[in-house]
Amino acid sequence: MGVQINLPEGLNISDFEVNMLLASKLFEEGLITSGQGGEMVGLSKQAFVELLGKYKVSIFQYSIDEIEDVVRQEIHADLPNWIEVSSNYDLTQFQILQLELHLGEASAIALALENPGSKLIIDEFKGRSVAKRLGLSVTGTTGITIKAKEQGLIISGREMLVKLEIHGFWLSDKLKKQIIAMLNE
Repeated sequence: MGVQINLPEGLNISDFEVNMLLASKLFEEGLITSGQGGEMVGLSKQAFVELLGKYKVSIFQYSIDEIEDVVRQEIHADLPNWIEVSSNYDLTQFQILQLELHLGEASAIALALENPGSKLIIDEFKGRSVAKRLGLSVTGTTGITIKAKEQGLIISGREMLVKLEIHGFWLSDKLKKQIIAMLNE
């Protein structure tokens, strides 16, 4: 189905922008899913979801299933049972963070701000910098790996690093050597 819209002359707006405005409004009204919104504008569901903040559309309209789908796409696996999806954070704070960060980092930081004393697990450099600037305690995947080895929860941190790399986790050679030294392997 196609729609023709007559825009005022001189309005400098791209077809993508018009389609995104329409799709975001339809999504906001609950008339389409995020997947359908992505299809309307030629983006993946995840990319569409990440752009919604720019159009002042809240992610809180997602069902738990939709949030889990986005995370599943990002990590290429089902969520473990011990992970709980939560949207118990300040929407305004989230939207401010989303101006600077991707959806996942913004929501994780917003949630950590609502839970004083928590430790935020975040790997992306920009997200870590923002979290530290806001006074949050942070660690990353490699920090969790080191802690797991120290507590005897895993046998080999080196093997864990190899598995992470197979799944797309990138570490510089220099950092890898430092981590292996910390693991005493």
